[in-house]
Order: sequence, then C-alpha cells, then structure tokens
Amino acid sequence: MAAGLVPKYGEIVLFGQEKNQILAGPPRKYDPGMSEVKKRITITVDPHLAGYAEQLVQAGKAESVSAAFNEAMAIKRQRDQHALAKLRERAAHADPARVERMRRHIEAQSRAAGFEVAAGE
Repeated sequence: MAAGLVPKYGEIVLFGQEKNQILAGPPRKYDPGMSEVKKRITITVDPHLAGYAEQLVQAGKAESVSAAFNEAMAIKRQRDQHALAKLRERAAHADPARVERMRRHIEAQSRAAGFEVAAGE
C-alpha cells in the first residue's frame, strides 16, 4: 500500500509503529455477510442471553454483541422461511376434498365453542 492510500481488503495498517506497516490478515469488519447499511435499534434481552453473546465476542466467535444477535435473527429468519416453503410444498399436494372436510369440521368446532365464523374461513 502506498502512503496516503486506503488499504486493500486483507491488509491491516498499524499506525504508530513503523510507518504504515502492513500485516497479514483481513481487517476486522462488523460482519462481512451483512449489508453496509445498519439500523440502530434498542432491545431488551434476558441476562443469560446477553452474557452468552458477550462470551461469543470474548471467544472471538462474534465480532460484537450486535453481530451475535444479528446472526441469531438471520438464522431464525432462514429457519422460518424454510418451514414456510415446506408448508407451501405440502399444501400444493393436498387433497382438496380432505381439506374441505377439515375446514368444515373446524368451523363446526368454532361455532360450538361460541366463536363467529365468517363465510369461507
């Protein structure tokens, strides 16, 4: 890296030692899999989860507590999307007559329990 230029990915520049010494290894980033645009939010979490997130950071398994929670939400989103895809796949192969029988049975149970049931629900 020439003086005055921004380091390339994979270069770490240490200031205060030998002039702009370059060391091997990628620069620390927030999370390379996430977008550059972040939205700041405030959340309240259980103490044991906050402690676990902090342990992940201390062990080098997460860049930050925010990154740990971000990864957890990304995993949950992926799981939810996978489950929805499986449900849609099964629904595409459902027997319409059986679905109609089940719908009528559920409507009857709902009415018997005192719930209003809209037509077609």
